[in-house]
Amino acid sequence: MTDDAYAAVSALPESADISLPAGQLHLRRTLIGDGPMIADALATRSVSRYLAALPYPPDEATLHTYLQFLCSSGQASRTMELNGAFAGIVTLSSQLTFWVVCKFWRKGLASRSIDWLAENYFSKPVDLPIKAEVHTANEASLALLTRKGFERSGSNKRRFSFVTETAEEFVPLLLSRSAWQIHKEGD
Repeated sequence: MTDDAYAAVSALPESADISLPAGQLHLRRTLIGDGPMIADALATRSVSRYLAALPYPPDEATLHTYLQFLCSSGQASRTMELNGAFAGIVTLSSQLTFWVVCKFWRKGLASRSIDWLAENYFSKPVDLPIKAEVHTANEASLALLTRKGFERSGSNKRRFSFVTETAEEFVPLLLSRSAWQIHKEGD
């Protein structure tokens, strides 16, 4: 990550409140104290299925390392809460990652969280695109990111998945400032 991108990620607002049809989405800085809620969510195979970097279910040491990563400098990790209930994580560092607790799927949380991150990131003087990698079978996330203006960037990558204990295919995606502007104008 370049100094400009690091500065843009580090300068993202600490929190946001976003109105959704399902209620109030609150984004706030992820805290070490979120560990028990994150552990509960990641103990659900349908949530952790596409999180290649974490085992299923994550052991205590892995969860601790993941929380340290989310809370470290250079990350813009935000905890999603819907109407006060823990709902997931969205993070922007060298790439965008997100996951949502099953009972909150299809309520617009990931969509609006990504909008918020992209809008704040591209409001800074940075020309680097936002990167993402999505499991080829994760059709919902691929469709969401494509709707946001992300475009395929090169050929698929094989990554080891600690969940399935096999190498799996991931689609590399990029969101440029110009693609974000086009997306915003179309909304």
